[in-house]
Amino acid sequence: MKDRRGGNPIALEAFETLAERYASLVDSKPENAHYERPAMFSLLPDVNGKRILDAGCGPGSYSEWLVEHGAKVTAVDVSPKMVRLAKRRLGKRFEVHQADLGKPLDFLEDKTFDIVISPLVLDYIEDWEGVFAEFCRLLRNSGLLVFSMEHPFLKFTEPVNKDYFATELIETEWRGFGIPVQVPSYRRSLGSMVSALTAAGFVIERIVEPRPTERFRKKDPDTFQRLSKRPGFLCIRARKETLGGKKQRSRDRAPLQVFVIPFRRPPLQFCISRRRDGNYWQWIAGGVHVNEELLEAAKREFQEETGLDKYRKTVRLESMCSIPTEKVVGADYWENTFVVTEFSFAVELFDKDELVVGPEHTEHKWCSYEEATNLLKYDSNKSALTELYRRIEKNLI
Repeated sequence: MKDRRGGNPIALEAFETLAERYASLVDSKPENAHYERPAMFSLLPDVNGKRILDAGCGPGSYSEWLVEHGAKVTAVDVSPKMVRLAKRRLGKRFEVHQADLGKPLDFLEDKTFDIVISPLVLDYIEDWEGVFAEFCRLLRNSGLLVFSMEHPFLKFTEPVNKDYFATELIETEWRGFGIPVQVPSYRRSLGSMVSALTAAGFVIERIVEPRPTERFRKKDPDTFQRLSKRPGFLCIRARKETLGGKKQRSRDRAPLQVFVIPFRRPPLQFCISRRRDGNYWQWIAGGVHVNEELLEAAKREFQEETGLDKYRKTVRLESMCSIPTEKVVGADYWENTFVVTEFSFAVELFDKDELVVGPEHTEHKWCSYEEATNLLKYDSNKSALTELYRRIEKNLI
């Protein structure tokens, strides 16, 4: 986290200057509240009971959310002011330390955490292999690393950057927190990011290029339009690889599938999602882990693809179908298993809930029963919709 010339971490002075203003605005600033944060939440599993390291906690926004959702949080930040602000915000509800992520976190024991989260922090660290190796040490087997950064495309398009493949120390003037501040950071290629992760022992599970939400549009229409067409941030979820790797995959996923129908009322509407790799409309769907309950799988998939973990109710439907394994994971994924059984659920949302667009889809669309029936590709999706619609008609839900 040091400048190549040595001395203090490169962005320490900038964030010490910004600390109070940053803390007062970060929860409502559109780029954070309605762009980066929903995408990061979509990558997190259920955090209740999990031990989580907030690496670069700033004034404690993420730490507070994690604590409120049942996590046991340890946080670190290099800025003394940010640490004080985080302590003021959370009090004794978490553990926080002033520490430089560019150095070993020797005060933390090996395999302590289930998840490491590092939002918009790694741009200020030059040696990613070192910090990822430290995260890997701190994570338990199969633990998750979830982090965000500026999109490499964003900085490379600026005239001062000449070599995409070089890791460059650059400066950007921030004006969004009330005063102009020069903030140094490192710009690097996507390939170097991936190489650092794999070298440290991580396997990338998901990459999200966020899209701004409707609340963002209402607060800042111009920036909404720009970020809808040009990426600003990149969010990644990676898992600590354990011995066995791909050989263990058939024991990680069960031959089961779930899909979830989001709906709201009044008026009664259903939310369909356009599949990224096939350009067709479907419900939110995904696999079931070994020893995972169907309801928990449905909730997990819904949160991962929409960023929502709170809603009015979840309903188990009776509609089911069987899918050939080659249509889901490949014909040889499980030995002597030829079909995947798919189960259906519905989730009733609150009126103002906004769905984040996850990596598997390009858009969500709220529509009537008739329109959803016409647009959905699969008969199994239509059958479950009809069941849900009839149950609602008869006041059974």
